[in-house]
Amino acid sequence: MKYLVFASLLTVGAFASKCHPNYECCKGCDVAYTDAEGEWGIEGNNWCAIDNSVCNAIKGYPICSDCNIKYTDEIGNWGVENNNWCFIQQDKCKKVYEPLLGQDIVIPVIHLISESGTSAFATEPVSKHIAQQTTNKRTAPEPYYENCELTLETPDGETPLKAVKSQVKVRGNWTTNYPKKPLRINFAEPTNLLGLHNGEKYKSWVLLAEYKDGSMLRNKSAFAMSRPFLGEDNLYASDAILVELRINDEYFGVYVLGENQQIDHGRVDITKAADGYEGTDIGYMIELDQGYAYAEPELNKFTMTYNNNAPLIPFDGLGGSNRTITPGMGGFGGFGGMGMGMGGMGNFNFTGMGGMGGFGGGMGGMGGMGNFNFTNQAGGMGGFGGMGGFGGMGNFNGTNQAGGMGGFGGMGGFGGMGGNMGGNMGGNMGGNMGGNMGGNMGGNMGGNMGGMGGMGGFGANPAAQGANPVQVQLPGAAGFNPQAPAQQPAPAIATLKKRQFMMGGGENMTIKSDIYSAQQRDFIASYINNVYKILYEAAYNDNLLKFNNDYTDVVSAAGMTTREVIENVIDANSLADMYIISEMTCDADLYYSSFYMDVDFGPNGSKKLRFECPWDFDSGLGNKERCSDGTGYFAANAILDNSGFIANQINPWLAVIMYQDWFQDIIRAKWTKHYDNGVFTDVIEMIKTDTTVAKEAFDRNYALWDNIRNNGSFRNELSRNALRCTTQVEHASYLAAWIKARAEFVNSCWHK
Repeated sequence: MKYLVFASLLTVGAFASKCHPNYECCKGCDVAYTDAEGEWGIEGNNWCAIDNSVCNAIKGYPICSDCNIKYTDEIGNWGVENNNWCFIQQDKCKKVYEPLLGQDIVIPVIHLISESGTSAFATEPVSKHIAQQTTNKRTAPEPYYENCELTLETPDGETPLKAVKSQVKVRGNWTTNYPKKPLRINFAEPTNLLGLHNGEKYKSWVLLAEYKDGSMLRNKSAFAMSRPFLGEDNLYASDAILVELRINDEYFGVYVLGENQQIDHGRVDITKAADGYEGTDIGYMIELDQGYAYAEPELNKFTMTYNNNAPLIPFDGLGGSNRTITPGMGGFGGFGGMGMGMGGMGNFNFTGMGGMGGFGGGMGGMGGMGNFNFTNQAGGMGGFGGMGGFGGMGNFNGTNQAGGMGGFGGMGGFGGMGGNMGGNMGGNMGGNMGGNMGGNMGGNMGGNMGGMGGMGGFGANPAAQGANPVQVQLPGAAGFNPQAPAQQPAPAIATLKKRQFMMGGGENMTIKSDIYSAQQRDFIASYINNVYKILYEAAYNDNLLKFNNDYTDVVSAAGMTTREVIENVIDANSLADMYIISEMTCDADLYYSSFYMDVDFGPNGSKKLRFECPWDFDSGLGNKERCSDGTGYFAANAILDNSGFIANQINPWLAVIMYQDWFQDIIRAKWTKHYDNGVFTDVIEMIKTDTTVAKEAFDRNYALWDNIRNNGSFRNELSRNALRCTTQVEHASYLAAWIKARAEFVNSCWHK
């Protein structure tokens, strides 16, 4: 009968289901027809069988008027209205893509329609290890995949992709803590997006939110200047394009659509391990990940000892200035939240020098704890006290060594206690306590018990609080001279800053590719450590080594030259590429994370370590106070840790062979070729073009997020020049001027 009554409907179901052998179950409970077989609905112009297991269970409950999911069980999704449970009828929540009528589309638009009908998957999750470091995000869900339909709309009105099945989730580390979050898109089948990477098709892509970068063009610019260098050597740097994002027809702003960092043909092009394969003859993709390796599964992390933390001479253009840097030095502890207790704990370092403790919280906060050091090294610096808080505790040193520096007292707070409980407690119980109780005393609590007492704490300088930064005029920055914005009261989260934890057992490397056995992890950990040992011993000690036949140990390389033993284990061109990219971008995280390398032990692999896939530049290119006027050696030099106070960090891979003349010749030849080809002027023109073409999109983005003005969650990370910018146009002008100044400086150092 139903076939006669509704002859216009498709009469044969496409799929069997639990409800009927030939028809899908209805998503809703609206009955359109009843016959001997049961109750029938109509969805998508097709018959569907009413699912009585659901529809009978929800009898007595109203249907929700919206799609705000509060609870999910085996029956379905539930909401709450008028203080009562209601059932969410998914067919009523399902949205479809609709063209953006009456709005100027100036850059491509990605439309996501989520299966749940909500955007919670893109707004609520925070990476677990980041949530644990914050005071207001600890109950946030971890990132999870949401089934979505993706449609692409271009400025010319075309839809090259329409309702393509995909899965989307929040991705990243610290950036997941921001309101506007980066996303990862996975397709079931390889798919190209907007012609990126010469039209190659891949399953995974990313949307970078660029929340901290007021120009929204730093990553895109860094990728653009990287591709000519790495591409010449058949190595990978992400392609990128600006897009706008809408989720369930809700506007989410401008994003940079880029490529996922992964093993794949044309990306990191090495042998991918088959599912479940446990042999070591595969490709490995590795990240220097001092900050976040501790949060990875045990199988996917290991420790670099950097040839037992052998000292490196920083490459500063002056022969190192009679100093050395120890790669294993701990990082900065972190910042406590305002009125939320103690600051970040310092690093647990078992081989290197201790790091600096955390900053104290706001009113009533306690300073950060120093580092635990169990070998013969100097203790790290204690924490900084917050207003009305306690300074940081010094370091625990288990041997007869110097105690750490005491904490810096906050306004009205106590100075930090000196280092070495059970040894040299040279604490400062003074601090700047309004009445300067004790002043900057280096009091010796416990005396020289087994070693030298630590330095006492220092009181804070109230006059320095909230001081306006001094403007730095960049060379070639014509048209860029914005006035410093009025100081805004910082919200509580202004004390948050990317934390420099290196927790766990000192792991500082992450295996980003798929592995399936401890044998694989241990093999690549040994290999990477031995590669560095070969580099260091050749460059610093004239001790020439090579791998044995199965790459499990090193043996003498008698008869080889220094260059031969180095190029026997690394792709020197790739390291030179990454030096130039790192020198040009001055990224504050260079010593800390997002520095990638890979090696292929597959049948056709070179078994040489390569350096490629540059990533994560929102703290670079002048956005943070590094090379702030565009000058100064950076990539292989001593680097300020992310506290911005102490230049005690270094990227060991970039520094270890920098004083080899032949390696400098490679850098010089590469730089000269690409500089003369106009790589950097092309990037500057790209910035200007993107800023002009996408102006309406940028205006919409900042009307929504307003994070140039309301930048409390990252304000203390920005450079003085970045803080002066009040619009995307000003940020982009500053970025272009900075790149011009930086290229001129690097050219003065490296052009033939």
